Amino acid sequence: MNKKRMQFILIIIMSTILSVIVLIEYASVFLSSIKPAETSMLPVGFINLSKNDILLSFEIDDITFSSNQEPFLENALYLAREYNITFDLGVTARQFEQMKDDETFQLYNNNKNSFEVVAHGLTHSPDPAILSQYGYGNYGEFDIVPDLNKSVPAYIQEEHIKEMKDIFLKNNLIMATKIFTVPYHKGDFNTINISEAYGYKLIFEQLSASKNYSTRVYGNITASEDYIDIPSVSSFSDKNFANYTVELNKAIILGQKRIVIAMHPINFDDFDNINYFIGKIVKNNGPGIKFGMVSNTIEN
Repeated sequence: MNKKRMQFILIIIMSTILSVIVLIEYASVFLSSIKPAETSMLPVGFINLSKNDILLSFEIDDITFSSNQEPFLENALYLAREYNITFDLGVTARQFEQMKDDETFQLYNNNKNSFEVVAHGLTHSPDPAILSQYGYGNYGEFDIVPDLNKSVPAYIQEEHIKEMKDIFLKNNLIMATKIFTVPYHKGDFNTINISEAYGYKLIFEQLSASKNYSTRVYGNITASEDYIDIPSVSSFSDKNFANYTVELNKAIILGQKRIVIAMHPINFDDFDNINYFIGKIVKNNGPGIKFGMVSNTIEN
């Protein structure tokens, strides 16, 4: 009698254990199936921002994904992981098409939580029609030397912006069809209007007034001067960092909520130096400052 009772109890215990195991497996399958649905609505690199937060973004301009830029991007990726930050990559469209190295570009494709591609012009240099008329000089793609008191004609600007966007669309670089950091940050009101007409939501360029970290909304596009230029050098000094600190504090005092630190590939040549520099930036900022991609402040 006792033996049968023990067998019965063992059967009950084994059945219970099996039932629990089955339930755990079903629960695991169920949770794994709903996890993508919970996160799929969040944009890549998403961070939560309150209305009082200041978004600080690192941008590396003049990116083409050529093979010689691979070491720079590898250093940037290491720093992104080390300090839990991200980098916007300002890509020049036509040079990207001509110089892109598949292995270098794979660094972006494999690390979209750390990297975001934004537009940085079609050529980063004057149109041939401008050069033939004014000769060589200190010209940008969307501006002409102030001494000449001339602007790049609107039709040339439109040709460049249209081709730039077409290249980014063809390569499925969606944020580069919405965010445009103008080469040298120099353009004019035509640059803003044409960019808006081609669907851009945010453009970074110098505005007509003297620099005061201003942001203005024109229709469906925001034009912003809220950037801090970092010297195009491989090594930084404490003086560079002091200048950066002054600029950042000025922007914060003026109430800016989106501040871009504009960098260049050469800045990532000396790893120890750039590690020290970015480490000081990240560690010396207090509450209310968050680090993230520029796209965190526009609708995706």
